[in-house]
Amino acid sequence: LAQRITDKPGAIALLGVTAGDKANLIFARAADQAVDVNALLKAVIPLIGGRGGGTSSLAQGGGTGIGKLEEALKAAYQQVKGN
Repeated sequence: LAQRITDKPGAIALLGVTAGDKANLIFARAADQAVDVNALLKAVIPLIGGRGGGTSSLAQGGGTGIGKLEEALKAAYQQVKGN
């Protein structure tokens, strides 16, 4: 889904989902965007007590802090908005 979204120029996908007792984040960006989504993920993943990684254009990770998933997504959005 993230790659489908970012097939469109200018797109940045910040996705979060829960599965059982895990919270997962997937961040991606279109080729024309300069945001390093791996660095972005590394900045917010501690909020959900997790770990993850990827490339500058696609990164994913997970943790057990389901209650903080929305906070992590909002923090990522604020960082992207600031760029």
